[in-house]
Amino acid sequence: MPDPTRTLANVRGTVSRLAAWSSAFAAAIGLMVLVGWYAGAPALLRLHPAFVAMQFNTALAFVLMAAAIIAALRGGWLPAMACGVAVATLSAAAALQYLGVSLVNLDGLMWLLGVDGELRPLTEIKTSSPGRMAPNTALCFLLASAAVGSLSAWPRSRRAAHLGSLAGVAVGGIALLALLGYLGGAPSAYGWGGLTRMAVHTAIAMGAIGVGVASLAAHRLRTLEDTVIHRLPALVAVGGIVVTLGLWLAAADFQAHVRERAVQATAVSLRDDIASEIRRRLLALARMRERWEFGATGSRRQFENEAHTNLVHFPGYRAIAWLTRAFEPAWVVAEGDRYLARPAVLRAGVRDAVTRVGGAADSLTVVDWLDPVTREAALVAMLPVRRGGQMTGYIVGVMSVRDLVEFALRDGGIERYLVRVRSPAGVLYEHDERDAAEGRPAEIALEENEARWTITVAPAPGALAGLDSPLPAIVALAGLLATVLLVCSLRMVQTARRHELDRLTALESAKDAAVARDRAAELAGVNEQLRREIGERERVERERESVQQQLSQAQKMEAVGQLAGGVAHDFNNLLTVITSYCEMLLEDIPRNDPRRADVEEVLRAAGSAARLTRQLLAFSRQQILQPEALDLNVTVAELEKMLRRLLPADIGLTTALAPELGTVIADRGQLEQVIVNLAVNSRDAMPTGGHLTIGTANADLDESYIARHPGAAPEPGRYVVLSVTDTGHGMDAETQARIFEPFFTTKEKGRGTGLGLSTVYGIVKQSGGYVWLYSEVGRGTTFKIYLPRVEAVSGARLTAPAAREITGGDETVLLVEDEEAVRTIAQRVLERHGYKVLPAPNGVHALRIAEEFAGTIELVVTDLVMPQMGGQQLVKRLGGRRPAIRILMMSGYTSDQSFRQRVLEQGIPFLEKPFTPGLLLAKVRAALDAEGAHHTIEIG
Repeated sequence: MPDPTRTLANVRGTVSRLAAWSSAFAAAIGLMVLVGWYAGAPALLRLHPAFVAMQFNTALAFVLMAAAIIAALRGGWLPAMACGVAVATLSAAAALQYLGVSLVNLDGLMWLLGVDGELRPLTEIKTSSPGRMAPNTALCFLLASAAVGSLSAWPRSRRAAHLGSLAGVAVGGIALLALLGYLGGAPSAYGWGGLTRMAVHTAIAMGAIGVGVASLAAHRLRTLEDTVIHRLPALVAVGGIVVTLGLWLAAADFQAHVRERAVQATAVSLRDDIASEIRRRLLALARMRERWEFGATGSRRQFENEAHTNLVHFPGYRAIAWLTRAFEPAWVVAEGDRYLARPAVLRAGVRDAVTRVGGAADSLTVVDWLDPVTREAALVAMLPVRRGGQMTGYIVGVMSVRDLVEFALRDGGIERYLVRVRSPAGVLYEHDERDAAEGRPAEIALEENEARWTITVAPAPGALAGLDSPLPAIVALAGLLATVLLVCSLRMVQTARRHELDRLTALESAKDAAVARDRAAELAGVNEQLRREIGERERVERERESVQQQLSQAQKMEAVGQLAGGVAHDFNNLLTVITSYCEMLLEDIPRNDPRRADVEEVLRAAGSAARLTRQLLAFSRQQILQPEALDLNVTVAELEKMLRRLLPADIGLTTALAPELGTVIADRGQLEQVIVNLAVNSRDAMPTGGHLTIGTANADLDESYIARHPGAAPEPGRYVVLSVTDTGHGMDAETQARIFEPFFTTKEKGRGTGLGLSTVYGIVKQSGGYVWLYSEVGRGTTFKIYLPRVEAVSGARLTAPAAREITGGDETVLLVEDEEAVRTIAQRVLERHGYKVLPAPNGVHALRIAEEFAGTIELVVTDLVMPQMGGQQLVKRLGGRRPAIRILMMSGYTSDQSFRQRVLEQGIPFLEKPFTPGLLLAKVRAALDAEGAHHTIEIG
């Protein structure tokens, strides 16, 4: 472990050497500048011709200040105090002169010392005394001399050492700020207002003095804690403030630069607008001259009228005149009673202008002119007119400078700028509020022929408000906030370290008891952590089991649905055969034959079986829907009367319909079946009476709601909710788990098929919705149907084509059906009514028949689901081989529900199994009589 005493000695030796070296460096810079003043070498007074020079008293103060620090390090308090007082006197005298108080004649003092006062490079400073030392330099010397004096007078005082270290940091911070100003191009960082600015090598030497003073204060501290750690927050605070001020000044100077560029751009734009307006007026005069030269037949009255028109069109004109070669006015058209437009004055002014440019002008001449009486400024444009090669006179235009400038200001949208126009003849135009300008003005030269203008543009108050940005304030606030946070963090670290030392001390005094308490606390914390982890694991396990149960239930329902769909497919084929043969028998059996009733009974049983298969398809979500935009409030209101007849008198019915209910897309008939099935199920659950409530509402489900209600909907979104609530006997958990399974029922035998709620489940799922169930034994049940909410849409309901009269035909029909019994009965029905039928068991065989058959095939009737090649692929292949063929599709089941739905939506004839002979004939005839070939519609 290192020895603290030796470590402190090493640190004090290091800071002592640092104080001596930095002071010697500052003294060397001061001596160099003093030599420059005595030798008359300006190169030693400034590091660069563009930089500020270090003044004589500043260089002398650096030498004295370095001597004071070195003397204080050596223990010579008397020379240190003497040098410090001398530095304080020089800096105080310079500082007081900025306040108008002169204690010492610095010019006389320098003369006595042999320094030539005319060597001062800062020629822009008019007064001699304040130019000897910058005010920020004087402040730094005052701080440094006060710190060295207090450290010399009270060498063992910790307070004096702390104050001295802060003074050294402040001096170094001001010097660093000046250097940042030079690096960042921010003059405000090294100069205050219009006073003398700190030179760049003054800032470097002042930084060395600041390091020397801070090192001297650290050398006076007695402990390593005081020397290194205790002062760290104060040092960081001062450094952070200095850096923040430097960045703030740089941002402010950058913003001022942006404002100056904006003013410069405005001045250029104004200059261009004025020049453009002058050329536009000169163009009008040039056109008049051309017509005067070549329009010999024109009368004087006509030209005067034209001149009057130009006066009206160009408001800047004061007069347009015709002068003879001898400058005699032939006619003058003036705007009002202007003195400068009077013939005698105009004649004298034009003659003076021609004389000014030298001789008789033979080309366009534009000169400045001041009205001899009103002193109103104007531009005079003279265009010589020639006829037959001889100059006969002048077209003269007099333009008001004020009107030109103010027109350009208005036209350019810069009315909020203050403008002054000068020429060699004097000030031609000046804004009345010149002293109210904000920002540095810009000067632009305008040369137009013989006119030479200098345009000065300055922003009026508020003109540059749009360019002001919060950047300087943001920089300052951010820097200060960062400094405060860093200082607070350091203080917290120091406090934590001190508390840690106190805790270690307490542990040494009562080690055993403290260790026991700490271990007990640690064990309690570990136990609490273990309890939390166990609880969290149990919660995660419960959620995992719930998700697994939901997944298992969904997989089971999906498997049952696939089984139901497959059974319905085969059953539909059988029912098609049964119903077809029954109808054919009915056509052949007379009405008075007793066997006819038996066949009709078989047909009714087949119809009941067909309805059963439709329920199976609804559960497996494989029936064809006819969706439309629905308002559930309207649907419930239309069903309310029927539901009241359906319910017994001891069951009350209430509807709670939400206003402004959203729109859903669903099959109206299927949705009505959902409501009726739920109402019937609720009725059977209330054998002794009760109450049934049907409600609607809008619901916006977020992540938190779905987490609280698993199973309501798998994803967040906007829904319309249909709720059916009864006060029946309710269901237990086991019953709820199986309630949507097909053929599962809690009713006695003969009262239900077990397909009511499974049909509800299938219809809602196929419509893109979700079913949520909540039930308690003895308290009732609530079913909630969540359907996606959409914006209100307009669209017609997709309906089947209108029924036609059943007729036959003589066309050729390609019949493609994999079920032999269905294919046979369909072929018999079609041939019985005159059609020629080409049967095929699958798509491959149908393509071969289409290729080999030489005649015309008007219609192909194909099943959608077949082995080897289905109906979808067959339609695509036939489209390229027989373009005129028509299509009729049929199916009782398909796993590609989206394809079958597109078939219906695009108007392709479709026949759903089971079908009757009459329906088959009607569909075939409708497909043959329809316009266009349906294979051209994109269905793939």
